[in-house]
Amino acid sequence: SDTSETGLSEAVGRTVGFAYSDDNTIFVSSFDFDDNTGTIYRVDLDNNGDFVSITDIMPGETVFAEYMEYNPFSDSIVFSSRFFPGVFEIGLDGSGLRNIYDGGFTRGLTVFVPTPATAALLAGAGLIGFRRRR
Repeated sequence: SDTSETGLSEAVGRTVGFAYSDDNTIFVSSFDFDDNTGTIYRVDLDNNGDFVSITDIMPGETVFAEYMEYNPFSDSIVFSSRFFPGVFEIGLDGSGLRNIYDGGFTRGLTVFVPTPATAALLAGAGLIGFRRRR
């Protein structure tokens, strides 16, 4: 949170969520109760894992991201909000913030990525079920 290191205008507030899309990119959510603001930062690392840069990808938004997961299917960050009902999604560059589930508060998220064997098993079971109905 040292502003001389990060280049941000103020220190990062209380961090509450982490997600990563690859070995060199980490997403950190934080919120500041004093300013009543929340944001998601993109932290870029070099190949040694050393800090390169940090970028606020949600300037001006106050959704208070809490639990976060990287979604490889849409190349986005999916998160729940501490204070707003629903599940939200935002692009890795901060574009396209949208509410993808508006059915209440959510705690904890998992993006399910089936293994190839599981996908084949599900496909086979679907074919067997389809043939049995005929």
